[in-house]
Amino acid sequence: MARHIIRNLVRLPQRHDRASHIGVVANTNGVLPPAALERLAGVDLILHAGDIGDASIITRLQAIAPVIAVAGDHDRRSRHPEYRILHVAGRRIALTHGHNLPVASHVLRLFQAGDTDLADPHLIELLRIFPPVDGIVFAHPATACRVRVHDTLVFNPGCVAPAGHVEAGSVGILTLGRYLDGSILQLGQPPASSAVLAPA
Repeated sequence: MARHIIRNLVRLPQRHDRASHIGVVANTNGVLPPAALERLAGVDLILHAGDIGDASIITRLQAIAPVIAVAGDHDRRSRHPEYRILHVAGRRIALTHGHNLPVASHVLRLFQAGDTDLADPHLIELLRIFPPVDGIVFAHPATACRVRVHDTLVFNPGCVAPAGHVEAGSVGILTLGRYLDGSILQLGQPPASSAVLAPA
């Protein structure tokens, strides 16, 4: 199990018009393009999964919604912890950058290969690192993925501007409905986020 896990109880505003939404960003490295802010408009909470790059990134995100962050391998002097477990709206979400979890890169390779073997030891090991959770959010390596392993959503929002190319970037949205679900939103495509954030 990951050491030094910080636990946070998060209260979201009561919603009667739609399910609660959590925006997920990572690997900003000091860059936060307007397209990312547009995709996050209307979320109830934002998670930053590390490699923040500059404290002003958090301030800009806080103009949209409260922000909870973890440190990445490029956040050398960060005050943020490496691991968090969030208790939010009856769900438990593990949040980490993942640079200290080599197994995360194996999970991404499985996802990219289209491998759906839920008994794969790398997937099982990733689940064992944390206490039982509804979702694991990580961001290293910076490749977007969304895969469900048994009852746990394993989610990586990707990078907002890989190598400075905003059109290739992405952010994520987690939906707290009957179960935890997630979507990857590409920044180089016309915004479909209005459909994601529409009343359920």
